[in-house]
Amino acid sequence: MAAVSLLLLALVPLSPEHRWLLFALLLPTSVGIALGDVIVDALMVEKGQPLGLTGRFQSIQWAAANAALLLTGVLGGYIAQTKLQSLAFATCAALWTVAFAVSWRFARKDREEHLNVASFSETGAALLGVVRDPLFLGICVLLTLWSFNPVWGSVLYLHMTEGLGFSEQSFGNVTSAFFAGSLFGSIGYGIYCRSVRLSALLHLSILAAIVSNAVYWQLSSLTSAYAVSVIAGAAYMTGTLIQLDLTARIIPARAAATVFATVMALTNLAASASEAFGGWLFETERQVYDQNTAFSLAVLVSVVAAMSCWLVVPVLRRAAPQWWERRA
Repeated sequence: MAAVSLLLLALVPLSPEHRWLLFALLLPTSVGIALGDVIVDALMVEKGQPLGLTGRFQSIQWAAANAALLLTGVLGGYIAQTKLQSLAFATCAALWTVAFAVSWRFARKDREEHLNVASFSETGAALLGVVRDPLFLGICVLLTLWSFNPVWGSVLYLHMTEGLGFSEQSFGNVTSAFFAGSLFGSIGYGIYCRSVRLSALLHLSILAAIVSNAVYWQLSSLTSAYAVSVIAGAAYMTGTLIQLDLTARIIPARAAATVFATVMALTNLAASASEAFGGWLFETERQVYDQNTAFSLAVLVSVVAAMSCWLVVPVLRRAAPQWWERRA
């Protein structure tokens, strides 16, 4: 799905007035990526939960993804600067075709299980148990608050390119610095995730969310942008991995794909809503005050949303008292 729609994007001439065509062709790509993401997460839970290795498996997953994103930040900046979008779409289509071939090769080994009434019944029972679990519901609320970052996305791009005067290539390089920090965060979590108590990890994830937003108050130049992005990337990925690992530890493997799809839908909805809100806030305050003040207000809202995650901690403590035990 992703490869075909990307190939069409490479072949169809696009211009600003064709934005709805661009949207229609990018939608299958986004759906394909989302499907692949939750299926891999389900495989991580299925294989990692019995071994107690969900944290390390996710560390490997995200380290691989961040290594790729580190490269695409620099390349994306060059593509935007030189307007080679069609070539980029064709390259991505080729990469997804390779991914399809690899998946087909290894998925052939797992075809023994067949869908039947008993299979659906077991999965349904597992899903019903998860939906009724206050611990899972508490984590969903936590992830939703954690994902509400109005300063990220459009606001950050506009402030860097229009407010601070960065070129598209410079913005791409700064984006790569963010994913370099995320790569360090991913590798680090794989090292310490099994030696730190779950309650400590939970508080660390919220603190990481605060740092990943508050550090943007230090953004003032291209030099500072590199340092800020590395710190923000490392903090953001640390918090992300902790919260996804906590989710992976409590859900039944039978319903892993559906549960992770639900969790990703909630976080994506929160991220989309926060970007829309951030765009409105930034545009409104920029007209009333100035660019820097508007950006600082967006950062402040992101920090407050991250701090509000601590309001959910008492609910999680009641739902999972074992997380606060010394040897949990």
